Amino acid sequence: MSEYLLPLPESLLTAVREVSTQQGMSIEQFVLSTLTETVSAWRARVAPCSDAAPYSALEVARHLNLSGPPDWSENIDKYLYR
Repeated sequence: MSEYLLPLPESLLTAVREVSTQQGMSIEQFVLSTLTETVSAWRARVAPCSDAAPYSALEVARHLNLSGPPDWSENIDKYLYR
C-alpha cells in the first residue's frame, strides 16, 4: 500500500475526526473507505454495465415526469425567453 500526504483544512480534519469517531473507525479507515466508495460510484457511472441498453432522449424525458402548459412544444420560445 502506498502512502500519500494529504493536507486538510483544520475545519475538515475536525469534521473527519468527529465522523470517524462516531463510526468507530480511525481517521485513516474512514478516509480510505470514503474514497473507495466514491471511486466505485464514479466507475459505475462512467463505465456502466455492458448489458444495459442505452436510454433514448425520449425515454429520459418520460422518466423526468415534467409538467408544463399543454402548448409547451408550440410556444417553447415564449416560455423560455419571455
